Amino acid sequence: YSQTRINDDLDWDTWRSELTGSSPFAQPYQAHLLTYGLEYFRDEFEQLQHTNTFGLNDAGLLDLLSSRETTQFPDAHSDNYGWYLQDEITILDRLVIIAGVRYDKYRLQASSTDAFLGSLEKDTRSANQWSPKIGGVLHITDKVRLTGNIARGFRTPTFRELFIAGPHFFGVDFAANPSLKPEKSLNYETGLHLNFPRWHLSAHYFRNKLKDFIDFQPRSALYWYQYQAKNVSKATIWGVETKAGWTPPVLDDSLYVFAHYTYARGTDRTDDAPLNSISPQQGLIGIRYIPRRRPFWVEWSAKIVDDQDRVVPPVRSYLPDPRSTGYAVFDIRASWRLRPKLRLHAAIENLFDRYYRRHLSSLGAEGINLALGVTYDW
Repeated sequence: YSQTRINDDLDWDTWRSELTGSSPFAQPYQAHLLTYGLEYFRDEFEQLQHTNTFGLNDAGLLDLLSSRETTQFPDAHSDNYGWYLQDEITILDRLVIIAGVRYDKYRLQASSTDAFLGSLEKDTRSANQWSPKIGGVLHITDKVRLTGNIARGFRTPTFRELFIAGPHFFGVDFAANPSLKPEKSLNYETGLHLNFPRWHLSAHYFRNKLKDFIDFQPRSALYWYQYQAKNVSKATIWGVETKAGWTPPVLDDSLYVFAHYTYARGTDRTDDAPLNSISPQQGLIGIRYIPRRRPFWVEWSAKIVDDQDRVVPPVRSYLPDPRSTGYAVFDIRASWRLRPKLRLHAAIENLFDRYYRRHLSSLGAEGINLALGVTYDW
C-alpha cells in the first residue's frame, strides 16, 4: 500500500507603475490632443512542487517513504520598460488622425535550482523595439463613421511560454525554451460603425503579419512526445469582429438585444500549416431588461462556440488531439445600484451545468457557478 500527495507552492508577483499626461492645444481648423507616458512593470515567479509518498513500513505502520521537491520553472524575473507619445488631430470635426510611437524594452533573468526539471541554455535575455502607428476616423455623417489603423506590435514571451517543463498530462512532457524571441507584428485594421437611435452595428476586419510568432508545437522529430513553445518565423492571422445592438419599441424601451461574432484564421507561412493556438469562431447573443426608473437590470446570454479542426494533427494517435468540439453555454446576470456610486453584481454562469473544454485546454471548464461582485465609483 502506498499513497502519493502532491502540493504546489506558487508565488507570482507583479509590480507596476505608470505616469501619463495629456496636453490639448488648437490651431486654425484643427485641434490636437497630445498623450504621453512612461510605463514600468516587473514580474517575479517562483514555483515548487512537493511530492510525498506514504506507505507501510517494516512495522506495518503508515510512514513517509520518500519525499522530493521539483519545479517546472526556474526562479525568474523580468523588467519591462516603455514610453509612448501620441497626437490625436481633429480636422473640421469630421476627420480624426491618430499618430503615435512607442518604445519597449525588456530584460529577463532566470536562475536554475536543484529542483528545476528543465535546463537553461541562457539565463539572461533582452530585446527592444520602436513601434509606430497611424490611424484615422472619418465621420461621414453623425451616424456613420469609418476607421482604419496600421501599427507595429511587440509582445514579450510569458513565463509559462519560456519555462514550463516536465509532465503535464498523460503521455506528454513540456520542454522549457528560454531562448524564445519576442513576437513582432505589422497589424492592419479597418472598420465600419453605424449608430442610429434604436440600433447600432460595428464591423472590423484585421490582418496581422507576424515574425517569431509564439506557438506550442512538438519539440522535434526525435522528441515527438514533448511540446514546446517555439517561434514561428513567419505567420499571418486575419479575421473579422462584429457587434450589434437593438432597442425594440416595446415595454417602454426597456429591452436591449445584443450580439457579437468573432472569426479568426491563422497560418504558419513557413510550412503553410495552420496555427494550433487560434480560437474557433464564436458568437454571443443576449437580451437585457433595463426597467425605466428602477435601479437594476437583468440579462440572459448564450455563448456559442464552433468546432476547431483546422489544426496540425498529433504525430502519434495517443497524444492529445489539438482539435476541440463546439459547445453552447448560457448565463444569467444582474446588477443593482445600492447607492449612487455603489453597485452589486450577481451572475449564474453555465446555467445548465454543461461540460465543455476550451480550445487547447486539457481540462474541462467550470460547471455551474455563482459569481458576486461589488463596484464603487468615485
